[in-house]
Amino acid sequence: MTNFITIPYDGVIMVRISDNVLSDEDWPVIKFTFTGGKITGQEVMKDGVYAVEDLVGLDRVDFLGWLTEDTTGQHPEIYHEIVT
Repeated sequence: MTNFITIPYDGVIMVRISDNVLSDEDWPVIKFTFTGGKITGQEVMKDGVYAVEDLVGLDRVDFLGWLTEDTTGQHPEIYHEIVT
C-alpha cells in the first residue's frame, strides 16, 4: 500500500517535528497555512525542543522537500510528520 501526501493549494496542514530519542511531549507541532500554493502563515501550536525556521513564502514543492528531508545518519534523527 502506498501513502500519498497531499499538500493543500489553499488550506492548513499540521506538522510534528519528532526524533528517535525524545518523548512526544518534547516535540513541537507547527500549523502551516497555504494560500495560492504558498505558505502564508506559520504558527507554533505546541512548543518543543526543536525550532522550525521561517518557511513562509515556500511553495508546495519546496515545502514537500523540507517535509521529506532525509536525516538518516544524523543523531538524533529528526522527522517531519504530518499530524492527523
